[in-house]
Amino acid sequence: MYAPISGPGALPCRAATLLKPRGPAVLLLLIAACWTPKETSATGMVGHVLDADGAPLSGITVETEEARSETDAAGRFAVSYKSPTQFAFFEHQGVRFTRRYQPGDDGQVLDLRLPRLTQRRFSCEMDTTCEAVLTWEVAPGLEAQVRSPCDATESQVAFLAPEAGLPTKAICRPPTGPEQPLRAIEASPLYPPAHVRLTPPWVQLQVKLSTNELPLPHACTVFADGQPAQLDGEGRWLVSAFGRVMLHAVCDKVPGTPRMVVVRNPGETTLSWHPTTPALDARALAPGATKLRVITLAGRDRGWSLELDAATDGTFTLPRLGAGLFAFGFGATIDDLLRLRPAEDLAPGVLHLTEVPDDRGQPLRVGLLKLDAELTEGSLPMSVRPK
Repeated sequence: MYAPISGPGALPCRAATLLKPRGPAVLLLLIAACWTPKETSATGMVGHVLDADGAPLSGITVETEEARSETDAAGRFAVSYKSPTQFAFFEHQGVRFTRRYQPGDDGQVLDLRLPRLTQRRFSCEMDTTCEAVLTWEVAPGLEAQVRSPCDATESQVAFLAPEAGLPTKAICRPPTGPEQPLRAIEASPLYPPAHVRLTPPWVQLQVKLSTNELPLPHACTVFADGQPAQLDGEGRWLVSAFGRVMLHAVCDKVPGTPRMVVVRNPGETTLSWHPTTPALDARALAPGATKLRVITLAGRDRGWSLELDAATDGTFTLPRLGAGLFAFGFGATIDDLLRLRPAEDLAPGVLHLTEVPDDRGQPLRVGLLKLDAELTEGSLPMSVRPK
C-alpha cells in the first residue's frame, strides 16, 4: 500500500487508506485526493481559526467531507473540498462552526474569528420536548450552531452560545415526527438581555380597548412586549405572538393598566383604559428624575414591567394599579428592582423609598408599594425608609 500523503498539520486523506496500487491512474487519484491547498478557492480552504480577541486557536480539528486538518500554533489549517459540499466545519467549546466557500474567498487565507461565547438562558415555550437547533450567522459565510434539549416542563435551560444577537434560524426536532420551525425572540423586560424565548410560529391576537367613562381618544397605541401593535380599520390592534405577552396601552399620554396574557391560539382580548389614574410627584424625593420603572412582584398580573417618562412639571402619570406588590425605581434597571425585598412592616398604600447602590456604585432611589385594593386616582403618598 502506498503511504498516505499529507501536509504539515493535516491528517491523512480519508480515501488514502482505502486505495491499493493498481496502476498509474490510481496513483494520480491518490495524490489528487490528498492534495493540500495553498490558498482558498473552489477546491479548498486555507485559513486561521482565531478567538474573539484575535488570538490563534491551536489543536482545532477542521474538517470537510473529503479531508481533515488540525490547526497549528498560528491557528492555520488547510483542507480540500469539492462541489457541492464546499464548506469546512469544526467545534469549539461545544459550539459547531461552519464556514462556507464564497466566490470572494478566492486567493485568500481566511481569518475565521469566532464570536465571544457566554452562558445564555432559553425559555422553551413549546407544548412538547424536543432538541432545539439554533444557528447564528456570526460573520459572512460563518455560522455557529448550538444544540440542546428543550424541555417544555422547565422554565429555562442554559448553555454556551454567541453573546450577541438572536439565532437567525431555529428548529425543534421532536423524538418522533417532522422537525418544526421556531421563533427566537428576546424575552420580556423582566428577564436579562441574554435571555431568549423559543416559541412555535406566532399566531394573531386581536386587542380591543374599553373605557366606561368617555369615548376613547384618537391618539391611542397598544404595545405588546414593548413593541407597538398594528391598528386595523375596525378599531382593533393586531399582535403576532405566542406564549406570555405583556400588553399595555397609552392614550393621550395616559397609560392603561398592563396585562400579562398567554397566547396559544388566535383569539381576542380587551384592555381597560381610563382618563383618571394615580400620579406620582417625585420632585422632592427624586429631583431631576426623568424615567420611572414600575414592575409587579405579586398580584393577578404579576410579571409586567413599564417604563414611564416624567411630564414637563416632573410628575409621573401612573396606570391604575390592582392589589399586589409593586417595585418602583428612578433610573433603575429591572435587575435593580428584582433585588428588593419587602419588610414585614410594609404599610399598604404608601410608596416606601430607599437609596441603594447600582452596579457601578452610584446611588439609586427605589421603593416598594403594597396595595390591598385597586389604586385608581389621587397622588401616591411616599415615605423614605432607612438604608
